[in-house]
Amino acid sequence: MVSASPQRGKLAMIPPAKIPGLPSAALAAALMLSVCAAFTPLRAAQDVVIVKGEAGDANYLAEIDSTAQLWRGTAEKAGHTVQIIEPVEAGTPQLDRLRAHLSKVPSPSEEPLWIVLIGHGNAQGKAPKFALNGPDLAADDLSSMLSLVKRPAIVVAGFACSGAFITPVSGPDRVLVSATRSGREDNWVRFPRLFAEAISSLDADMDADGEVSVFEAWLHASRAVAAYYRQEGRMLTEHSVLSEPGAAKPLEYSSFETKPKEPPKVIVQREAAPLASRWPLLANPLEAGLSPEARTQRQLLETELVSLRKSKAALAPGEYQAQLESLLLRLGALYTPVRER
Repeated sequence: MVSASPQRGKLAMIPPAKIPGLPSAALAAALMLSVCAAFTPLRAAQDVVIVKGEAGDANYLAEIDSTAQLWRGTAEKAGHTVQIIEPVEAGTPQLDRLRAHLSKVPSPSEEPLWIVLIGHGNAQGKAPKFALNGPDLAADDLSSMLSLVKRPAIVVAGFACSGAFITPVSGPDRVLVSATRSGREDNWVRFPRLFAEAISSLDADMDADGEVSVFEAWLHASRAVAAYYRQEGRMLTEHSVLSEPGAAKPLEYSSFETKPKEPPKVIVQREAAPLASRWPLLANPLEAGLSPEARTQRQLLETELVSLRKSKAALAPGEYQAQLESLLLRLGALYTPVRER
């Protein structure tokens, strides 16, 4: 389930049929409409900054552009503010335009700032860089820009050698998704396009809550990358990773793979990546319909539900099931006015 704050956490989906002793009809409705939606964070307009970097090879220019446009379309559909930093614009280097734009991003804010870097990079010497038209973007420079923005940040480093950005760019309230796990993986990467597709489609919605979190998109895209190389009969030359604040090391998707007949590691994943599991690009529309009073009540019920889960071992099965049913039905009732409208 979750170890994150009940205000912003998100429960894994547990099918009603898997919870013995609970009435299937009423509780199924409550579970689907309250657990999935109720553990979604409060949504407001976010800011998405997309940087189209240098390709390193003209054959990849079209892929950079189409990936950027996919991000733009999805973010605009969600009602977010979108800015694409194009490679060429008269008068001002791309790096300066990025710095100027980030200096104007609304701050402070509870909503995340997305920075999507698509292109090519290198990690030669001591300063890993993302290739831009003009001066390149160094990892330390990006970290300095983010330090002036007082809000959570999601950095999607979609370029070769991007793993070298993880350590210098990491910080409080920053989630980093990197196409490679180190600066030594310097071939063109397929991950950026597959990640953009995953976060834009419900195909990656593992917990059936009607939205795709950063974590779900990362895991889905990472699996798709591995499948691509297998189908091509080629050695896997890119290993995407996800970094959370305070984590001892970045997560690799292989940690969440299961053997045949093993249950999916849906609950474990929420505890491993609480921030990345918190934010989707496209939110569940039920969330927007909740009143402030309903959100406050939901937070209280979420806190009770997390406490109940922790005390499960000390309760008789019947008592635990009764309390669980009561909480879920109360959560579901909060969404009744939204569904009726």
